[in-house]
Amino acid sequence: MMEPREALELARSLDAGGFEELLRRAIAFLEGGGPAGGRASRRGGLVAIERFPGSIVVVGDLHGDAESLGQLLSGPAGRAIVEGGVVVFLGDYVDRGPAQVEVLAAVLALMMERPGSVVALRGNHEPPPWLLPSPHDYPHSLASRFGQRGRELYDLSMELFQRLPHAAFSGNGLFMVHGGPPSEPRRLEDLERPDRADLEDLLWSDPSPIRGSAPSPRGAGHLYGPDVSSRFLSDNGLSMIVRSHEPCEGYRVDHGGRVVTVFSRRGPPYMNSRIGYFRASASDPPGEPERHAAVLRGPT
Repeated sequence: MMEPREALELARSLDAGGFEELLRRAIAFLEGGGPAGGRASRRGGLVAIERFPGSIVVVGDLHGDAESLGQLLSGPAGRAIVEGGVVVFLGDYVDRGPAQVEVLAAVLALMMERPGSVVALRGNHEPPPWLLPSPHDYPHSLASRFGQRGRELYDLSMELFQRLPHAAFSGNGLFMVHGGPPSEPRRLEDLERPDRADLEDLLWSDPSPIRGSAPSPRGAGHLYGPDVSSRFLSDNGLSMIVRSHEPCEGYRVDHGGRVVTVFSRRGPPYMNSRIGYFRASASDPPGEPERHAAVLRGPT
């Protein structure tokens, strides 16, 4: 069985044909109900992770940063995988960074190699065709690496993105998502097949100190206040939202500890120096966020 760090080595070796094959295998895997197996089960676009005596590690935005992904796979994420835990990637594998293909390919390879142990969610940069982010330079990255085949591989990537799950929850009370909960009251079962408005919120929304919700200055999604977070968690028997989407020095805590943002991409254009991640027992309710959120420092 492939070791976690070896996934990056595989990804770096792919030519256009190899990347196409990987994308088609990943599409078939997801259409077949993946990432079900082991600790996880798939319910539409929602992944349920059972309680188990091990750890959950959550990784935030990577945006083509293979160096940070390598550190995580050599460290806390890799240890969780080989020790029988679960690693949840919160999306944004592509755009902005120099190794977009490598990061996406490595995460997909691990997802298929370790079904139920590696969960790959979509972020707003794995977009629905009606809500493309800007800038969105992944098509240019493909063209630069694969030439005329770049357009075909982008279309195939978009097919893949529509099949990635958009959120996960754990039996010990974590809700894991790229952006945030819907601005309107929702049960978990409503998120198995969300409408466009709810999917937009799941991928694009950000926590805020306001009361209620308001349109986001991003032009998509909402700002959501502590009352929205509390209502969603209470309605669904959950304790904490772990999300990404916003650059920060590794992690940030909002809404009185009910929302934790983790950001795992280092360097430009964000200029943060730390690689954030979240680690918690999968059997016990999460405690204070600072017990679980952590950082790695990149090479100096």
